[in-house]
Amino acid sequence: MRKIVVYDYSDVAKELLPRLKTGIGEIVLASKDRANFEAALADGFSPVLMDLSIDANLKKIGVGESVS
Repeated sequence: MRKIVVYDYSDVAKELLPRLKTGIGEIVLASKDRANFEAALADGFSPVLMDLSIDANLKKIGVGESVS
């Protein structure tokens, strides 16, 4: 199964995410911005609050393993 990482909950992500929910695989929505994280939660997503510029966080979400 594919895993797709979307970084932050921008206007583009808001348009993209509903299109990706069509069985393409697991979607990880990550945001380091608390307000965008809260907005994604309110819109029914399950985001993670983390900074993906930190290598350890990339490993936590599967980059290098299940995310390519």
